[in-house]
Amino acid sequence: MQSIVDDPGIPLTKIPEAIVEINKIAEKHHVSINTFGHIGDGNIHPIIISDPRKKEQWDAIRATSKDLIDLTLRLRGTLTAEHGTGMAKSPYIRRELGQTLDVMKQIKQALDPNNILNPERWALMTPSRIFMRISPLNLLSKSLARFRVMARRWMTKSWPVSCAGSAGPVVRPMGRPP
Repeated sequence: MQSIVDDPGIPLTKIPEAIVEINKIAEKHHVSINTFGHIGDGNIHPIIISDPRKKEQWDAIRATSKDLIDLTLRLRGTLTAEHGTGMAKSPYIRRELGQTLDVMKQIKQALDPNNILNPERWALMTPSRIFMRISPLNLLSKSLARFRVMARRWMTKSWPVSCAGSAGPVVRPMGRPP
C-alpha cells in the first residue's frame, strides 16, 4: 500500500464542508482517504491510501486527485498550502491564479530566456503527460535503470572521483560504493 499526499489550503469556515466532501469523493472512487492537517491555518492533508501498482487503483487516484482539486477551488481555497504546486497540480494552477500565471511566466522568461531552469514546469504539461511521468511503473523503470548503472559501476569498480570540500579530490577505494 502507498499513500498519496495532498495539501490544499481551505478557508477556515469551509473546513467542515471540505471534510464531508472529501469523504464523498472517497466513496465515489472507492478509495480510502484519511484526512488530517493543520486546521488552525486551513492546511489539510487528504491522504489517498491505495496500491498504485494496480492500474484500476492508479486510475482511481487520478480521478480522486482531480476531484480534490475541483473541491479546493470550489471552496475558494489554494491548491497547495505547504508542499508546493509540484508537477501533478501544475496543469490546474491557471484555474487558481488566472492571469497572474501569465505575469509569472513573463518574469520567468525574462530571468531564464533559454528555459534551462525547471523546463516543462509552470502549467505547461497536460495532466495525462504528468501522470505518466510520475506513475509508479514509470518511476520503477527509472529506478531499475539507475540500479543497472550502479551495478555496472560496482562490477567494473569504476566509481567516479568526488570532491570533499576544500581538502581536494577524494578517490574512493575501488569496488566500494560511496
